[in-house]
Amino acid sequence: MLLLCLGLLCLLSLHLVPAMPNLRAGLVTRFGELPYKALFSLGALAGLALMIIGYRHALTVQLWPVPASWRQLPLVTMPVAFVLAIAAYLPGYIRAVLRNPMLLGVVIWSVSHLLVTGDLASLLLFGSLCVYSVFAMRAASGRMVGLRLPQPNALMDAAAIVLGVGLYAAALFLHGKIGPPVI
Repeated sequence: MLLLCLGLLCLLSLHLVPAMPNLRAGLVTRFGELPYKALFSLGALAGLALMIIGYRHALTVQLWPVPASWRQLPLVTMPVAFVLAIAAYLPGYIRAVLRNPMLLGVVIWSVSHLLVTGDLASLLLFGSLCVYSVFAMRAASGRMVGLRLPQPNALMDAAAIVLGVGLYAAALFLHGKIGPPVI
């Protein structure tokens, strides 16, 4: 459980830096834009790796029973979460309307996984990322007032759907390497 908590601390604290413009600007001034982004990415990957390893090795402490009928929930919600994650990087209508599709995708991913697991490690992992994403969406809405996004393009939404569903299919296949097999 320690590795899971260290990974969460690393990943979430790193993701607070962009929300603090003075701190981020100071780091960019000190290291340069590219080295800052490289260090940020390496730190985030390290946090992610610690989270995955910690989650896989955590003892199962069941907190609530999970009805069997809920087990299929992620099969319905996860394609949406993947499409939203991809849409965050493409100038389509999904991004223009939702503003923070990546964070909304993380909320959907977190809640759907939390509902079908019901254990302590899942509460720490998925609960923390869900709470962070909700607060980040709220904080980002204030910073996005007056921000001009590129003209939305419906082809970008189609690309987000195709790529998102494709990544979802790959995740279904690979899920057993990180967590329990889905199919």
